[in-house]
Order: sequence, then structure tokens, then C-alpha cells
Amino acid sequence: MTERPISGKRSSWATRYGWLAIACFLLAWLVFYGIRGFDHQNANIAFLLMNALAIVFGVLWWLVRSSPSLAIRLLFLTAPVIGLAIFFQFFQFRGFSGELVPQFRWQSRRPSPLSPPPSEPLASKDVGSNLKSLESTSSFRQFLGNERTGFVEDNHLSERWDQNQPKLLWKRSIGLGWSGFAIQDGLAITMDEFDGRDCLIALDWNDGSLRWRAPLARRHYHPMGGGGPSATPTIEGKQVYAQSSTGIICSCDVDSGKILWQVDLLEKAGISQKEAELAVTWGRSGSPLLYGELLIVPFGGAMEESPAGLIALDRSSGRERWRGGSAQISYASPSMMAIQGMDQIVIVNESTVTGHNPENGSVLWSHDWPGQSNGAASVSQAVLIDASHILLSKGYGGGAEMLELTKGSSGAMDAKTKWKNASLLKTKFTSAVYREGYLYGLSDGILECVQANTGKRMWKDTRNGRLGHGQLLLVDRHLVVSAEDGRLVIGLVDPDGFRKIGEMPVLTGITWNTLAVAGNRVFMRNGEQAACVQIPTDSQP
Repeated sequence: MTERPISGKRSSWATRYGWLAIACFLLAWLVFYGIRGFDHQNANIAFLLMNALAIVFGVLWWLVRSSPSLAIRLLFLTAPVIGLAIFFQFFQFRGFSGELVPQFRWQSRRPSPLSPPPSEPLASKDVGSNLKSLESTSSFRQFLGNERTGFVEDNHLSERWDQNQPKLLWKRSIGLGWSGFAIQDGLAITMDEFDGRDCLIALDWNDGSLRWRAPLARRHYHPMGGGGPSATPTIEGKQVYAQSSTGIICSCDVDSGKILWQVDLLEKAGISQKEAELAVTWGRSGSPLLYGELLIVPFGGAMEESPAGLIALDRSSGRERWRGGSAQISYASPSMMAIQGMDQIVIVNESTVTGHNPENGSVLWSHDWPGQSNGAASVSQAVLIDASHILLSKGYGGGAEMLELTKGSSGAMDAKTKWKNASLLKTKFTSAVYREGYLYGLSDGILECVQANTGKRMWKDTRNGRLGHGQLLLVDRHLVVSAEDGRLVIGLVDPDGFRKIGEMPVLTGITWNTLAVAGNRVFMRNGEQAACVQIPTDSQP
């Protein structure tokens, strides 16, 4: 085929398109390397957009310069569609990572939730004697531990993995959801999606077998965040309390899973699920907080409203006791903190953080903390430093801010900024933990240590690489981390540096769920698998 001659005008446009394609390609790499140290997600978005523009201008350059026939143009336009169709015959879309990178895997039949994964034992065959030696009284009764601080009492974890390796006690499939485990009396209780409904489920902590399942109602799904429930259950005595992704609050019997009562928050707010998810796009994730006879959860409402930020229910009946505040909810959970000699409920809302009187829900203080629950969402918990200081942190360019809380002569409280730094503790899906004057967290996917009093960065652990947007707990002086790719990483925390003790692969797939530590067992899960790992202790031979 003979190419048609290029007119001067077409040649000029072809040259422009060619230079624009080259410029966009080079700019994509410059932007990526220029801003990835500040925020990997924004770097990835900019990189993809600039490369997409480079491809568009490259195609225009070729079309103008070559002026191909209609048949060639049609073939060129349909080739990408055909290529994508072939690609998806062999690969399955698994969702987006915490940095908005699409994840794919080979097409395969996914095991049904709570059936043994193919070629994997229900429980490891060589750990029977170890199962008996673990204390069944160990507990992790709610989100981030028994005190909801991310701190677990010292379990004497061994620092010599070379002498005594961790063991995978069991691993099995599970339904969709970002909920974590609550542990008590030999049960590991979490939430997942099964048969199109959010459910509360209890697994035997010895072998992962299903002890009971309590179906709730309605499901939630969003392509950017996946599906299933995100809140972690709360156990107290013989009752377990939970919230579904669509606002169903329930109380169940721990032993049988029988639903004792349930309340529909969307019905109470007078809104539909569609209206709720326009405002809170990725489903409700507030883990229930117990205070005396009250069960406290974020409330919220539709967009363009001033909904109550919190609602308190009677823990024995589900009857409403009070509503408090007027802020739209975020993806954080309420926490009980002792501030200036007073118990307060502290909650990170969509664009503020507030302290509430637990007796009636009234707002004691408020501080601006920008965010959007349908965009740059707030997920991280406020961290109590002492009776006068609280740390705030988040991803999406938010960074960290230390608040100083004071009480005036009239008794009114005020929150002021002590220090603020957008480049520190960029905790997107996780929260920071505090120990002896220092804060530790996954900052944009890399472990980081910050001096609490001054906001000075002590170290950023680039040597051990990126762990992604996973989760962590502080077990005395050990950091126990579940990386976004499903690895378990444990190391010693110190303001002078992080010393990794060891790591092991546990789960496959995106792992954003909070982990639980009870005794010397670590419970991990994601939207496909759940597992229990026994960590060696100094007392073990």
C-alpha cells in the first residue's frame, strides 16, 4: 500500500502530536519520581494519566502522518477491544490496591466461602501438641485490642526465629469483607459476605472450622473498595455486637450466634441505602463501642444534611438512648479516652474530630480535620498520647497533627494544634500506635517513627521496603504487621531504628483488614482467606 502524500498542514499537526506524545511520556516519569515520596497513590494516578495522554497523542500522530485506509483505522480501533476480551478470558480482576493499582489473577474457580481451600489442609498436621499448650483464656475482644489502643500486653514473643519458627495453624477461605477478628473463649469472630448478605460468623480458633453464622441484611459493593462488611465485632460477656456495611446493628449470643436484637440505622435516619452510599461511599465501618450499658456507633445521614454524628443504643435491647453531634461520619470508630480528668468519646468524623460526653452525647470540643467520606476519606483512629494530647493522622496528603486539649475556668474545652506536618504518618487505612514518647505507623506504606512531643521524624524504614497499606499492632516492644500483600512481619521498635525479626507469607490477595493477637496467636484475614499463625515465645523450647 502506497502512503498518501502529507500536506503541509497535516505534517504540521503530525509534528505537534508527536512532540506532545514524547512530552507526556517524559513528564509521566518525572511526575512519578517527583511526587511518589509524598504520596504513592497520587504518583500512580498522575503516571497513568500522563501515559494515557502520551498514547492518545501517539495514535493521533500516526493517524495524521500515515492517513491509513478506513479498514486499517477500523482494525486499529477494534484491536484494543479484542485484546481486552482475550485478556479477561485468562485473568480475573481482583480490585485495586491501596495505591489504586489494578490487581489481576489467573482465572480460576474461587472456593466458596468457608470451605477448605483446594490443596490446603484445614489445620496443619504438625501442631497438635502446640494447640493444647496455648491459653484458651487469651482474648482480643474488639477493634484494635481490648482497650482499643492498638496495644497488646507483652506475650514474650521470641526474637530468635532462627531457633523457633512460627507455624501456620490453619488457613481457609472466607467471604468478602474488610472486618477484623475479635477473640474470646476459643472463638474467632468476624464478619463477611455470604449468599449476598452481610453476616456475623464465629470460627473455632483451633482449626478455623465454622461454629455458627448469623445472616443480617443487605450487601454493599463498590468497585474501588470491594464488598462486604468492614467493622470489627465487639465481644462482652456472652454477647457479641456488630455493624454491617449497610447500617444494621445487632447483638448475638456468643455461643450459638442467635440474634438477640437488631436495629436498622438507615431506617432510623430516614434514608435509603443509595442515599447513604452517596455520602459514605465505601460502606459503614464503625466498630461498636461499649460504655456501661450503652452501645455507641457512628450514625450519619444523607448528603447536604447535618446528621447526628453518634448514636447510643441500650446494649441489652437496642433501644435508642441518645444522639450526639451534627457531623457526617467517616470510616473511623469511636474510642473512649480520659482527657482532662473526664471520660470522653472521641470520634474522627468526615471533616472534624470531636469529643463527646458519654452520658448524653453532647459535644465537648471540636476541631477541623478535612476529609470527604466519598473521596479523601478519614479512616485512622485518633491516638491518645496523654490526658492533654491526641494525635490525628491520615493518608490522601493529610499527614499528622498533634492536638493539645485544655479546659478553661468555665469548664469549656478547647483543642489547639501543637504541631502539624503533612509528610508524616500518612496512615491511609491503618492507625498509628504510641509507646514511651514515640509514634509508629505505616506512612504511605513504609514503617515510620515520629517523636510525639515535637513531630520530628526519627526514622523511615526504607531498608526493609514497602509494606503497603496494611495494618499493625504494638505487642509490648514488638511491631506485628500484616503487609498489604498478606505477609506477616514482626520486629523490635526503637526510636533509633526498626530491627526486623522475621517475616512469613500468610495470605494471598489484598490485605487491608486489621489483625488480632491473642496469646501467641496472630489472626489475619482479607476478602478471600483467613489464617491463624502461632508465634514462638521465649518460654517455648
